[in-house]
Amino acid sequence: MIGINGEGGKVFIYSSPYWLLIPDKIMEAFYSLGAKAAVCLSSLLAALIMSILTFFLLISISFIMEKIILFRSYVSFLALKHHVKFISIYRIIARIKSKINIFGEQMKNMLIWMEALSGSNKRVLILSLSTIAFLPLIIKGAIGLLYTLFLSSITLSILIYFAGCRFKNEIAFAALISSATISSAFMFKIFYYGEETFVAFLQYIAIFFILLLLIFFLQFMIMLLFIALFHLIREKFDPAALLEVCDI
Repeated sequence: MIGINGEGGKVFIYSSPYWLLIPDKIMEAFYSLGAKAAVCLSSLLAALIMSILTFFLLISISFIMEKIILFRSYVSFLALKHHVKFISIYRIIARIKSKINIFGEQMKNMLIWMEALSGSNKRVLILSLSTIAFLPLIIKGAIGLLYTLFLSSITLSILIYFAGCRFKNEIAFAALISSATISSAFMFKIFYYGEETFVAFLQYIAIFFILLLLIFFLQFMIMLLFIALFHLIREKFDPAALLEVCDI
């Protein structure tokens, strides 16, 4: 704190924002005792004032919280007679939550095959690369895309069936890899001959995902149909096929 004498009086420059709580008369009295004494006394007085304010603030908060707790208890007591009216709503909410949980578990079970590439999934991954052999047909455009989709689906169905894959998750995984390969090749062709702008690039990405979902759905249905047909024919000639564990 520095005191500056002037014609109009004294100007005090405070070095602590807490000293603003102290009236000017008291600050002048402290300063008359000396600079060091003024600093010590001002700090002590400011600390005392802050302690008193904090004490009353804590008391006020405690009082308010107590009133809030009592009010909540009282409101809960008053709402008891209305609780019966809301039982049907509670049941509906519980059913919705149950349906959401069941749906989440089903989705989790459906996507288990994506968690790790182990066992038969490694075979499926390698066999799915056979789709690359049909990619040159994409040069013909949309017709070539359909040829690639159909021929790769049939070929991949034969390969993964005779590789021992008998489950829908394996078929779905093969269809996903194959559809991603076809979609990537087709979009690369469009991007190569199309515009090379940022907006066009975003459009290509959107088209890629739409095309991926469409091809995946078609390939999965075609492969599932052919593999089920293969297994049905095999059961007619090989009774041991009836004992195989599968979900097709």
